[in-house]
Amino acid sequence: MKTVTIYPEKISPYGKADAADNFCLLTNSEYVESFIISENNSYKNRLIIAFDGDTPFEELLKDNVVPDSCHILTILPNCLLHSVDKRLLNKRKLLIMACKSGKTSLEGIEHFLRIGERTDPNQQLEFSDAFFQKGESSSEFKLINPQMGLECTFDHLDDQLEWHEQLGELSWGDQQVFPSGEIACFLVPLKIEQLDSAVKFKLNGKIALKGNVIVQSGPPSFLESDQQRIFEEISTIEHSEVVLDIKDGQITHIQAMSEESLPAAKMLSALFTVDSRFRNIYEVGFSINTEATSWPGNSAMNEICGGDSGRIHLGLGMLPHTQYHLDIFCDGTIVKNENDELLFGKIETSESNESKKMVRHRSVSCPCIEI
Repeated sequence: MKTVTIYPEKISPYGKADAADNFCLLTNSEYVESFIISENNSYKNRLIIAFDGDTPFEELLKDNVVPDSCHILTILPNCLLHSVDKRLLNKRKLLIMACKSGKTSLEGIEHFLRIGERTDPNQQLEFSDAFFQKGESSSEFKLINPQMGLECTFDHLDDQLEWHEQLGELSWGDQQVFPSGEIACFLVPLKIEQLDSAVKFKLNGKIALKGNVIVQSGPPSFLESDQQRIFEEISTIEHSEVVLDIKDGQITHIQAMSEESLPAAKMLSALFTVDSRFRNIYEVGFSINTEATSWPGNSAMNEICGGDSGRIHLGLGMLPHTQYHLDIFCDGTIVKNENDELLFGKIETSESNESKKMVRHRSVSCPCIEI
């Protein structure tokens, strides 16, 4: 049986390990024997607690099953864990690996654990501070794909928007996804009774979908085979772009740029037909974890993967109101402001713009004698 070692002393978002008496791994019964906790740290107690969602997580906190003065890591491929009231967490810090909504294998979990150990929360915080400073001094974001000649304007200063940062070190009572590395702008509050169809992003223009796809599922009943089929069809954008026409935050037209990405365009159109709310953009996300490499398949933790200079993704659908939440990357798209200053991403230099070089070979003989 495969076992994975967890090194709490390497998980920087907790801060110093001696600030807590306990480290607790919360995982499904099926996986209790799959993890080992390193003892090369200052924790007095290291606990592995089985949790299958039969009782609310809050009860484990109230009953002190998960003790106070504790750093908690949840790895729950078989059940969802929702955010917890800060007052109830009290003197605990909670990190959540998103393993269920886009189910991730044990090998994938180990992959992201190692990424989390390499991630510097302070570096991400510096990146985020600079991003917001540049954003607040800009009147407009322009999402531009230079190679395809596409542009989409975004009123990022709209008062109705909510900006969420999944990064930095935790204080007592805080919770965060692990590994960290996302700045997400949401159209509506994360906890809302009902979606308001009149509330829309001020997002207008054309944008190309290209790269990773994540199809996350929520509490409503669904078939995993359907989720996987949707993921596989839309994932054809990894090979070729699908271009969206967007007006006031709503997708008005879809165009596959080749036969390869046609299944993605067809699947998106089918989702729009079944539930028109999938036409609405509910999230503009900025993935900034430059340590992260994606894991094959439909893993929710791929959302943080920022390449070498940050990547943009769009979120369609809003859990739990829609059956799925789709995170779809827009590789090749950068952010500039109204003065054409680069704010996010990297401008790729095409081969035609690169200076030509003389091809040099060092050999012990002259090639002409081989003729």
